[in-house]
Amino acid sequence: MFNTSNHHVLIPATALLGALMALVADIISGLPGDGVLPLNAVNAAFGAPVVIWILLRRRREAVSVLTLEDSPSATARADAGKQVLSGLDASLESGTLVGLVGPNGAGKSTLLRTVAGLQPPLAGRVRILGRDLAGMRRDELARRAAVVLTDQVDPGRLTAAEVVGLGRHPHTGWSGRLTVTDRAVVLEALTAVRGGELAGRMMWELSDGQRQRVMIARAIAQEPELLLLDEPTAFLDPPGRIRVFELLSDLAHERGLAVVVCTHDVEVAARHADRLWLAGSGRGCSSALRLNWPSTEVSKRPSAATSDSTRPPTPSSP
Repeated sequence: MFNTSNHHVLIPATALLGALMALVADIISGLPGDGVLPLNAVNAAFGAPVVIWILLRRRREAVSVLTLEDSPSATARADAGKQVLSGLDASLESGTLVGLVGPNGAGKSTLLRTVAGLQPPLAGRVRILGRDLAGMRRDELARRAAVVLTDQVDPGRLTAAEVVGLGRHPHTGWSGRLTVTDRAVVLEALTAVRGGELAGRMMWELSDGQRQRVMIARAIAQEPELLLLDEPTAFLDPPGRIRVFELLSDLAHERGLAVVVCTHDVEVAARHADRLWLAGSGRGCSSALRLNWPSTEVSKRPSAATSDSTRPPTPSSP
């Protein structure tokens, strides 16, 4: 009914609903006569709020999680400031998995980093849940969007659960200490990526596929509305790539997340993603971002482009 797995919402909402039902029953029992209301009155009392709730829910679902408004991306090299994509007018709703595909140098990783707030756009606006990215505080952005980058990090002597716990810091306040609730969210995030058995294991003991699941769990622990991933399958073998996309599809459809995954696995992305965004060539030719590819009627206007300096690593088996 509440379309969420967040226990911060579910527990108070169910308690309030139960109390309301008990109050209504008590009022009915205290009525004069036999304490029975006409059927039409009961339908009106309970049906009207349900109809209103459904209408409001549909209205909320129509709000885009991510909106690009004529937003050119900057290159990853801050000193260059060259444009790789322009005229990006797009939106992404909750519960949708988008595969961002295209050749090397097309600007895929640059676009992802721009949306994540890691580098500013050259012009235009990026909005997350209606808020202009340029005006958002870092902690506010961290609660709304989470990013998993290609770079392999060295977590030192941390367990998988401790790494996932790092995703709770936007919610812990100045102390940075995890509460019982935070630890429950950590375990829930690991369970969501089918990695509950990895909680107590050291990160250096895990395979590449297991490490990637832990990093996705860390992003889930932030409880974001928008999940951004840059080449999450880069170090995985073919079965591992399929499992990651199946996981991302479940996160989008079951948890209602808006997910954008930058990838070179076009075939796998086409099989699991709800939409494909195709970035242009980025090698001196026309550069564009096509939405709902392969449909050509939504192709965006082209502009001159230069090569992005970001290059994905060579895939290898775990």
